Amino acid sequence: MLNIVLADLQNSYYTITRNSIPINIGYIAEYADANLDVPRSIFLSRKVNELFDYLRNNKVDVIGFGFYSWNHSLVIKTANEIKRLYPDSLIVFGGPSVNEKLDLSCDIFGECIAVDYLIANEGEQPFLKLLNAYLQDAPALRSGKKVVAGCFGRMRTTGQLHGQAQGRFEGDINTIPSPYLSGRLDKFLSDKLYLPIVQTCRGCPYSCTFCVSGRHSWNKLRTFSIERIRSEFEYIQLKSASTYLRLADENFGVQQRDLEVAALLRDMKDRTGYPDSVSIYTDKHPSDRVLEINRILSDILPFNISFQTMTASVLKNIKRINVSDDRINVALRFAEENGLMLVTELIFGLPGETVDSFLASVDKIVRLRFESVLILQLYILKGSEMDTPSHREQYGVKTKFMISENGYTEYQNIRNVEVDEWVTETNTITSAEYALFNKTILMFDFMHGYGFARELMFLFESLGVAPSMLLKRLACDESGVSQLNKYAMSYMERVQSMLKTTKAEAVDCALKEMESDVENRMTGVIEAEIDIMIDIIVSDHLNAVLNEISRVGAALVSYDVRKLLPSSWEETLLKETVKFCLASAVDVRGGLGDIYEEYSYDFVGWKRGKYNGVPMCLDHPKSLKFTVASKPTIQNMVLDISDIRTRFRKFFSVTNSRTNRRLCEVVNQDLLN
Repeated sequence: MLNIVLADLQNSYYTITRNSIPINIGYIAEYADANLDVPRSIFLSRKVNELFDYLRNNKVDVIGFGFYSWNHSLVIKTANEIKRLYPDSLIVFGGPSVNEKLDLSCDIFGECIAVDYLIANEGEQPFLKLLNAYLQDAPALRSGKKVVAGCFGRMRTTGQLHGQAQGRFEGDINTIPSPYLSGRLDKFLSDKLYLPIVQTCRGCPYSCTFCVSGRHSWNKLRTFSIERIRSEFEYIQLKSASTYLRLADENFGVQQRDLEVAALLRDMKDRTGYPDSVSIYTDKHPSDRVLEINRILSDILPFNISFQTMTASVLKNIKRINVSDDRINVALRFAEENGLMLVTELIFGLPGETVDSFLASVDKIVRLRFESVLILQLYILKGSEMDTPSHREQYGVKTKFMISENGYTEYQNIRNVEVDEWVTETNTITSAEYALFNKTILMFDFMHGYGFARELMFLFESLGVAPSMLLKRLACDESGVSQLNKYAMSYMERVQSMLKTTKAEAVDCALKEMESDVENRMTGVIEAEIDIMIDIIVSDHLNAVLNEISRVGAALVSYDVRKLLPSSWEETLLKETVKFCLASAVDVRGGLGDIYEEYSYDFVGWKRGKYNGVPMCLDHPKSLKFTVASKPTIQNMVLDISDIRTRFRKFFSVTNSRTNRRLCEVVNQDLLN
């Protein structure tokens, strides 16, 4: 009996990430199972404790680990512990963190004494070849003497490295059986904490320097059949405890057939109500096909155009497609005509970017009326072009290290901290500018990304106060915005305290924090930001913070614009805008019932018109109903959590920019009487 274990390990301390079903090792298992002609057992694991429980009761021959930036250290520590306990086991790493060039992957052998072989790119065929080689001569593989096609290995006696990566899967990827349809992933489907993920296509035609998918060998697209995808969707709908669905495609909509896939999702949603929400990375170019996909899935998918930056020179530096203004305007008109919610994200710290050029991107995005924008901060992924010495030197990149999001695991002899490498200085952004800009990021994400003051930002922009102007004033006006500045300063100080010069210092810092404050420990910059959002809500400061923003913004409205407004606009329009922002927020401390409020301005029409101009004054006040979106998901996964802070963290993890605020509509006043 050949006993195989495949592990895609997640760190055990996680509160804000949404863990996907490990379809990656599912594919590896299915291909091996279909092509081996000896008795075998294949066990899949996502958790460290589950893995060691299995190893204690079963003799394992080969253990394969999915090797990613988010579990890099955990895999190495787990592999070393397994090798200590079970020295005859053959250990293999595969995944994006294994570079297809041996000289760029050799460091892994140095980091991990336990690993025997590495597999780059798609792993199904090289792993099968390795299993067959093991069956022929296991001692030769354990010693590293055996060269296996598509694998990197090392000789244990000399340390000499050998092997060559396989470029791509050879042949039709549909020969890889579905791990869903076989039932292999049922144990994950039955757990609501694991989100189903379906891959309809492999490959990415783009070459973004910050992404591990930008390598040339991954440019060609390979597709799974429509019938297979249909069957997987239906199987998941019947079996999944989660109401959420992900597609693993990196540019959904780049192919004509993606319209068929979207139609399958639409039909399933209409027939069964599943999924409640879907996560998809659509094509970076908002083609007519992408627009149509977003129209088809409008109620479960925000319309995302991933800009990262709108600075032309920076786009060139990162080899990112530059979407023309004409094409953006087409997408904007389409979104308005079809009631689609436009979302995007920007990355601060990209090569060649300055603080002013980045803020210009922010101004343009808000001016275009994207309804949700998050500012992310740049960190370097292993295996990406940005990770090369030449790229770092060219752009004067300097970095520090910080604990990854939810990057902590504690199990018996293993205490693990995952660390990311953050860009904190370039030849166009100083370290001081980087540190201070964290205040701006917190303020913008509070207002726009999480949506707490979205309407206020759009209102002031319509009145000639650019977001950059508002953010700069908020960031420096400590007396006028005491609450918001207090929170922004806290976030900035938190980020700076987590950034360390070396990996070892970052690990030591994280371990000390885990020991000192177990109940309220935080991991990673995203959770640090979410914790600030929670602080504002549970401290009942949301109203005060919104009023502070309204006062600062109003003071920035020019005299010429004020002359065009009613003299009472601050007491009427501005106060109602604050009121609307408050009603739109979801407070999971209480129930999820509808909220009814009366308004003298047409906020529904303003929102439907993509916030152009200012809300019109109504002849008669109207009642608005504010309804929680994705109520079943929140009830299923959030409200049964007793700890309030944990409940909010889970809320932010299971909602997106379309569902983390209440929806509003005009109601018939007669129905309320």
